[in-house]
Amino acid sequence: MTFLAAVLLTLSIGDYVAGGLASEPSSRARVWAGIVSAGVVSGLGSMIFFDDHAERLVLTLVATVGTVVWLIAKGNRTSGTAWTRPRLALGTLAVTVGGAAVLAATFYSASPAFIDQWLRFAPFPAVWTLRPESFLLLLSLGLFLGSPANGVVKAVLTSAGTRWRESEQTLRGGRLIGILERWLIFALAIAGDPTAAALVVSAKSLLRFPEISRSARAEEDARAAAGPRQIDIVTEYFLLGSLTSWALAIAPALLMRTPP
Repeated sequence: MTFLAAVLLTLSIGDYVAGGLASEPSSRARVWAGIVSAGVVSGLGSMIFFDDHAERLVLTLVATVGTVVWLIAKGNRTSGTAWTRPRLALGTLAVTVGGAAVLAATFYSASPAFIDQWLRFAPFPAVWTLRPESFLLLLSLGLFLGSPANGVVKAVLTSAGTRWRESEQTLRGGRLIGILERWLIFALAIAGDPTAAALVVSAKSLLRFPEISRSARAEEDARAAAGPRQIDIVTEYFLLGSLTSWALAIAPALLMRTPP
């Protein structure tokens, strides 16, 4: 699990540096800053968590190359801002995370002493029973469910042809709401309370319904405009984006709760 956690930490930190919470690089300079950050994090992680030189090299290569391709695939070749290759971005992420999960079962990492000591004497009783590798994986998943997960949602919406930039203006605050709901659903699922997680999903749907209804009424007043119905665009954005976001939060929680 330590190998997977290190890869997710590298990718997440690189993504935060490059694109912020929106997971959209504002310039090529930000992309390069994210790449450099990923290289530094993967290098430090390999030295902290692994003693074998071959394992260090594999971790550095997988984490750095995966993050670099992910960041480049998200951006335009000239401006670095447009989602022009969403399928490449999703494919890169799937291969990187999937490969890291497989390698995590192969490479053994001794838990750093400082993490073990902190967990034993931490002021939070909930972490006292955690193994260091489980704590690292929880931390990395929490970071990944923020900015990088926003990027995954946008890549899925772009691949499906959804005009999410227009809908994002109608349903404001989506990127921040998405992060908060993923963290909440993930935490509730890990805690073994799926009913409460389902209530979060239901509450969001109910609270968003008035905004979608207002879009429908506004469309009735401007029916002469050409193109797809605005209500259809907004609804597709909400449904596809929300389902993708919820899946990203629930899937790792289910995997972590599955007995070995």
